[in-house]
Amino acid sequence: MRVGLGTGTTARWLVERLGERVRQLRVAAGLTQTDLAGDRFSKEYVSQIERGKTRPTRETLEWLAGRLETDTEYLEHGLSRAETERLEADVRTAAQRLVPHKPAGVEHRLQ
Repeated sequence: MRVGLGTGTTARWLVERLGERVRQLRVAAGLTQTDLAGDRFSKEYVSQIERGKTRPTRETLEWLAGRLETDTEYLEHGLSRAETERLEADVRTAAQRLVPHKPAGVEHRLQ
């Protein structure tokens, strides 16, 4: 099963960004490609992921995220689950603060 990243140019761009994030986290952790691959993958496979030449499966993404001490959301999208939840909470708070300031007679629902 492949990660659903779309098709064509957009998919290639997303896979390349994912690979860049894997590489950045690996280097920051002081790991070589061989270290990251461990006994599960080859150094070459990790290299292909980092260069955006292959799309890892969901299972592989989960394994890499664990090795790199992050979550799959960060690898896929550049924002961790915690960051996404914090941003969503900030948007909800901002929306609630705007509600009392709506013009009289205007019906507006913020979701």
